[in-house]
Amino acid sequence: MDQELPEENSKLHDLPKIRKLFPETWHASGICEGRDIIDSGLVGVRVTFFLFYVRRRDSGEAVFEAVVPDTITSWVASAFAINDESGLGVAPSTTKLTVFRPFFIRINLPYSVKRGEKFALQVLIFNYMDSEQDVTVTLKDGDDIGYDFLQKDGTTKKFTSKNMKGKKHNVRLISIPGGGVSKAVYFPIVPTKIGDVILSVTAQSAIAGDAVEQILRVEPEGYRVDRNTLIMIDLSQTNDTAGIKKQIDMQFPIDAVEGSRKARFDVIGDLLGSALSNIDSLIRMPYGCGEQNMINFVPNIAVLHYLKITKQAGTQIENKAKKYMESGYQRELTYRRDDHSFSAFGQSDKHGSTWLTAFVVRSFKQAQQFIFVDEQILQKSIAFLNAQQQQENGAFAERGEVHHKAMQGGAAEGGVPLTAYVYAALLENGVSDDKAQHYLEQHLEEVKNDPYALAIVTYVFHLANSTKKEEALRMLESHKRESDEGIYWSTKVGPEKPKDTQHYFYQPKPVDVEMTAYVLLTYMIRDDTDKALPLVRWLTSQRNAYGGFSSTQVRLMNCR
Repeated sequence: MDQELPEENSKLHDLPKIRKLFPETWHASGICEGRDIIDSGLVGVRVTFFLFYVRRRDSGEAVFEAVVPDTITSWVASAFAINDESGLGVAPSTTKLTVFRPFFIRINLPYSVKRGEKFALQVLIFNYMDSEQDVTVTLKDGDDIGYDFLQKDGTTKKFTSKNMKGKKHNVRLISIPGGGVSKAVYFPIVPTKIGDVILSVTAQSAIAGDAVEQILRVEPEGYRVDRNTLIMIDLSQTNDTAGIKKQIDMQFPIDAVEGSRKARFDVIGDLLGSALSNIDSLIRMPYGCGEQNMINFVPNIAVLHYLKITKQAGTQIENKAKKYMESGYQRELTYRRDDHSFSAFGQSDKHGSTWLTAFVVRSFKQAQQFIFVDEQILQKSIAFLNAQQQQENGAFAERGEVHHKAMQGGAAEGGVPLTAYVYAALLENGVSDDKAQHYLEQHLEEVKNDPYALAIVTYVFHLANSTKKEEALRMLESHKRESDEGIYWSTKVGPEKPKDTQHYFYQPKPVDVEMTAYVLLTYMIRDDTDKALPLVRWLTSQRNAYGGFSSTQVRLMNCR
């Protein structure tokens, strides 16, 4: 229990040097025997070692003086030697260096706190001395320290040099028995500044003392919002040797928290560079129901496809992605029904989903080049899809239910988009369907004002080499839109309005990204790079801050 602070304290022990250095690894460098020292360490454990080059005629001993960090802990070091004639020699045991003092304090800090968040700062005092110590613990206060002290009534107050008369709210008194006993005191505070706030704590008794200074990470209140602005620079298209100048208008939301605005830029010589720099966020372990599992299964295909075409096979990332895909493949089979369809909950659902089965068939076919996928499973699921075709007109019907509607993209509307989506899955598996193609050709005129339906139908017509593919492409190109970022397609009717980027929730519509990606695939089939490049520029400008897209369907198409 904290004691009341008396008006006059007894004489306190002088404070030693303030301890500030608390690394997880101990690195050092220097010169020994006229040679460089190589230093290294292992992240996550307090391990350190120094590697010395010593001449063969020497005794084999190397002495290096270094100042240990301020952490009260033990450091483990091992030794090995390399010789041109004798090879590698390893020391039979490790050496442990213990850093200790009989009286010390430790601050327990969270990883981070929000500005304005009320929390109790815990300070632990350790007494390994023989006698009990009456300890005065002080948290530094003053002007512009980055935090306020929290009072008992829940309000905050700045305690500065002008109002520190009487009881000091930054001081605690506590008695700690000797022999290795530790006790804690608490300082309720409220951070007032964003960034790194220095917390300086001292503990003093009549015969001992310690001082520690650590950093408290204070983050802005509210929600973090990341925006990504991408500019493509093609140096081959300019003769200006003075360079290329681009101006970016930094549009922050009107309700952005004061002091939280940050910006950085990266120069990457690869269209997918920003995605690959955050590749850990793209590789996912599939989990959940039959729909959730596929949402997390698909990004791994995109990563492996990129690694393959860039000749980066055999990497640790590839092995991890394959392992996750194999797990996701086996998990998805548990949601396979007796009729060889797939649904969110397998046999628990009333019917299998036509759309989800087509999605699984498309995804498994793409994954087949990286992991084992039973061809019989694909063929039996394709047979299920054929059974869902309405014989009278060739359209595909949906008897099941998709719970996660957003993952369907524009195909959630059914009718022509659903039939085109299922037919695409069949074509990508080498299966033609004259009835489905006839249905789509017969209904082309009906969807001439539907950009999404036109986009997927045009793509399917090019896959099937339909006689209607040129007509469909002309209809589709009549809906194209142009912007500073490039050419795209949108479901919006009328002139394009300026982006409402002043609000944090602004995001491009996933269906616009999806249909533009379908048009890009169509141009790739036609080998029309001149028309494809403006679409590439627009699509890359729509990526999020991590280099990816929000739409599951777009992620799937990204791997084609």
